[in-house]
Amino acid sequence: MRKYYLRFYAMFLASTFFLGGCNFLPEPVTLIQAPQYAEASSEIEKTLLLKSKEFLPAGTIFTMAGQPVGNDSTIQADLDGDGDNEVVFLYHSIGKQEQSGALILRKEKGEWIKESEIKGTGYEVSWASSADITGDGRPELLLGWKIGVSAGNILDIFTWEPGAKGGKGGLVKLAQVNYHELEVLIPEDKKDSQARLAIWNREMADVYRTDLVKWDHTSFQSDLSFYPAYFAKVADYYDARAMNVPNAPYYWYFLADARLKEGHPELAIQAIEKGMNLKMSFPSRDEFESLKMEIEENLAHRNSDTVPFYVREADITMNIPKAMATSIFMKGEEGNNSEYLVTVNKAIDNEELEILFTVEAHQKDWINSLEEYGLSPLFETKTLTYGVRKNKAFINDPEVGQIISSIRPGADYMKLTSQEEKMLLEMVQTAVKNYWYVTSGGKMEEGLIESFLLNEMDYRYMGSDLDTKEKVNEYLSSTYSAEAIHQYMERAGIVLHNGKLAQPNADGGSRADYGRATIFLTKDAGSEKEYNLKIPLGESLVTETVHIVFRQTDKGWRIDSIPGSF
Repeated sequence: MRKYYLRFYAMFLASTFFLGGCNFLPEPVTLIQAPQYAEASSEIEKTLLLKSKEFLPAGTIFTMAGQPVGNDSTIQADLDGDGDNEVVFLYHSIGKQEQSGALILRKEKGEWIKESEIKGTGYEVSWASSADITGDGRPELLLGWKIGVSAGNILDIFTWEPGAKGGKGGLVKLAQVNYHELEVLIPEDKKDSQARLAIWNREMADVYRTDLVKWDHTSFQSDLSFYPAYFAKVADYYDARAMNVPNAPYYWYFLADARLKEGHPELAIQAIEKGMNLKMSFPSRDEFESLKMEIEENLAHRNSDTVPFYVREADITMNIPKAMATSIFMKGEEGNNSEYLVTVNKAIDNEELEILFTVEAHQKDWINSLEEYGLSPLFETKTLTYGVRKNKAFINDPEVGQIISSIRPGADYMKLTSQEEKMLLEMVQTAVKNYWYVTSGGKMEEGLIESFLLNEMDYRYMGSDLDTKEKVNEYLSSTYSAEAIHQYMERAGIVLHNGKLAQPNADGGSRADYGRATIFLTKDAGSEKEYNLKIPLGESLVTETVHIVFRQTDKGWRIDSIPGSF
């Protein structure tokens, strides 16, 4: 027997949402931010910036949106579907008069012209991105405007409407949404390009009413099909808060609501009853009773005798008998031989846990036979083989056998990917690639490397595209901040010799697979955010963790960690 120490959801869901994606409990410093002013990050953008200044309203300056993190100073997207990107510049007033907006430029006959101008609804640009909201395969423009700390933001969504009789057409406002926090989510199913919006509207402090919506021809409607995927995250947001402040009934109420929407009414009923045992003022008793009735009706109409539980880190699902659903607790951890372990426990009297069985995931090419490890085979995926280690005390237990026989790869519901997290990971991948290119020395003429000795060290001149500080700065500045680049050049020992940059001779390369990494927010200070990246080793489920800092600069969000430190 083992002392009760871990809830199932705290292990497998909290790390994904409470630390990842949007931060729904910002520090006070993040509530009011000085506007960030934009500067072009490439020669093409510099040309466009000069051109767009012709159309900039008096008393304004180019700026950028605070979200999503990972954005550049401009938005580039093919809004009209002609195969060429339009470019969106954002602006903000520099005087007392509050003014914000966006300029959209498009190319016509080789020249950039003003397509349109959008006047902002609020005093600051809080969101700017593009996503296919309507599902027609063409992106819409999403612009959020801050209207106040307590009032939140207004999101305006613009779509391209063709002109009559084959005319040029233009951008028109498709919809307007109020929000305090926002996530744009993309289905992982490649056949579905339509983005969903997770809208969080603050009720008080860190309490929000949340919905996941999809555009349905004329308006946004709740997307029930993706509720299980998204509200598992929402549930854990409130689970963490309810554990920290258990005498706050509102946390239990919204936890129950989220558990119901994720498809776990048996956990929702526990949460709503805990909340109703406390002194209720918000939400009202009527709301508590109404939600409890909805949960009970859902329980009464469940056709299955089992409850599916998805274990995200191991990417497996297992069916738990309804009678056991509230007493099952799981622990996930990395083993000693590069395997991943999921220990399934049952809570018994005096709050102790007893192990029922353990699921192990091994990389195929690192193991000869599961039986050699005392495991019973379950199934295989392309790269992994799964087995189960049974507790002899429960080897003949029919319910335990039923759970084991139900274990299968993947989730029973469709998954979503956060647009913001996707942007961050793409920036990290590009940053790593750029770092190793600079480390390799750049473009060598005819493949020749010219070396020399300096202070008894072996140096080599850098290639023609990286032989000045300006060239290295220009190359790395698409992903790194100026300070990070400066620190890197000092740490890497890059020197100026005979008018050209040179670096110590070294070889290397990155073996980390950043393309399969997961990213978790650990600190939010408004214009600076810190993340942990869990990077798979090889094809296994074992990961290494690296820490990366992002900073909002005048060129957009950039990595503020030193190149080569991750």
